[in-house]
Amino acid sequence: MRIPGIPGASEPSFRTRGQIWVALDDLVYETCTHLDTFGVIVSPFVCKGTIQVSRQLMLVGTTSAGEGLAEEVAMRLRERGVLVQPGLVGQILQAYGHIIMGMDIAEVLETGS
Repeated sequence: MRIPGIPGASEPSFRTRGQIWVALDDLVYETCTHLDTFGVIVSPFVCKGTIQVSRQLMLVGTTSAGEGLAEEVAMRLRERGVLVQPGLVGQILQAYGHIIMGMDIAEVLETGS
């Protein structure tokens, strides 16, 4: 099932070195499952929006990192009517990063939503 995200935000696909294409929505579900193993329940909608906003910031070259990035993402989500505490944003981004790092990505195909 397709997860609605931030209007106009990128919906990337990732190709692994094993030639497998993985959609952003698949990574969102994996991120939610990973967080659930630690007792953190996150909506796929919130998770996807958080990832999309953070990717937008990284693509434009933000100087924020760690807690600063989490706070900036939370602020930008709030501007879009999505209320997420910076601590949860940080947990989502850490889980997403953990999954991405284990994928051995060879290519990212950016597409609009």
